[in-house]
Amino acid sequence: MAVDFQPPPWAFVIDTNRYAGNFERQMTGFVTGVFTVFDNGDADHGDKEAVFARKEIVRPTLRWFKKHVVHAADEHGHRHNSTMWRSPMGTPQGEPVFNSVAIFFDAQPDPTRVHLMARRAAEFCERHVYEYQPDDLQVVGWRLISLRLAWMVHADGGHPDGYRRYVPASRRKGHA
Repeated sequence: MAVDFQPPPWAFVIDTNRYAGNFERQMTGFVTGVFTVFDNGDADHGDKEAVFARKEIVRPTLRWFKKHVVHAADEHGHRHNSTMWRSPMGTPQGEPVFNSVAIFFDAQPDPTRVHLMARRAAEFCERHVYEYQPDDLQVVGWRLISLRLAWMVHADGGHPDGYRRYVPASRRKGHA
């Protein structure tokens, strides 16, 4: 199966003090009101937490989130609206830590929406809306980042090391 790994153009990243792989979709549901629905109609994690957002966030903002939250493909081809993300801090041994949650967007959220997401992420931690979240979960920072694919590698048996560098169409010879 071919999967489009082109990243969405924007990610709102919430840094926490705990491993985010246990709650990233629940936090996303609470923060934006959006959760993933699979092809068979089953809801992914975050549907229960999204109910809070749908009661507490004004409708125009909810509509904006529904329209612009992107379900991006992971390395297995599964599409989700968020993922755990590498945190800016690491271990004392220099190993990466994945304590952050990235929510993907196809348009840049304005400052009002960014601050709303930051506030709701902190409320998610304080209100313990997800029954399995760590008791000491805290937001330690957040950032809005622009994602741009600089280059990609594809398997190619003809190249000595088994890979060739992806060159965007605009940079290929003969491209008009």
